Amino acid sequence: VTAGLLYGLRGSLRDEVEQEVALADLVFAQLIGRLSSFSDSAYILQEPAEFTGAVAEMEATFFQRQILGSLVHSSFLPTTTPERILVAARTGIELETVNHMPGVPGTLALSWMRGKPVFFLNLVTLVLTVAGILYAAQQFAHPALKDSGMLLLLYPLTSGVSYEFSNVLFVLVSVLGVSWLARRMGSEA
Repeated sequence: VTAGLLYGLRGSLRDEVEQEVALADLVFAQLIGRLSSFSDSAYILQEPAEFTGAVAEMEATFFQRQILGSLVHSSFLPTTTPERILVAARTGIELETVNHMPGVPGTLALSWMRGKPVFFLNLVTLVLTVAGILYAAQQFAHPALKDSGMLLLLYPLTSGVSYEFSNVLFVLVSVLGVSWLARRMGSEA
């Protein structure tokens, strides 16, 4: 019920037509949406010539700038991203309100097309962020939460968008920090 209310709120904010959707349908729709990144990755790998012009416009640090734009300030956000390139390649026009997820393979393929140094910089950033998420999840005291890192990585791994990785890491570190602070304050009282 709560998920339906949240999607209803999102729909009203986006001026979408409101309709009743069952929870199972919401979960199924989200799963299908996540799986679409695999076909987007395949499209990038099968049709690299369609992306050469747009890839040249991408900043070499687009992956890192997305992280900074999410965590620090929107002024860091790059203007050209793999998500925007994919929309333009598929539709022929630049749509501001629509993104396609290239997935990790698609993002890395576009990085490779941009240049080998860009690919390796993004690969190292990706590996460090994933390792940070897995390490942070292991710091939880409750055994059931120790494996939460893998579950939390499902969404960003299918999208391939760097700020989704950094947001998961930021939330985990924040929760750990607040927990540590609460324990510290509790032991001093």
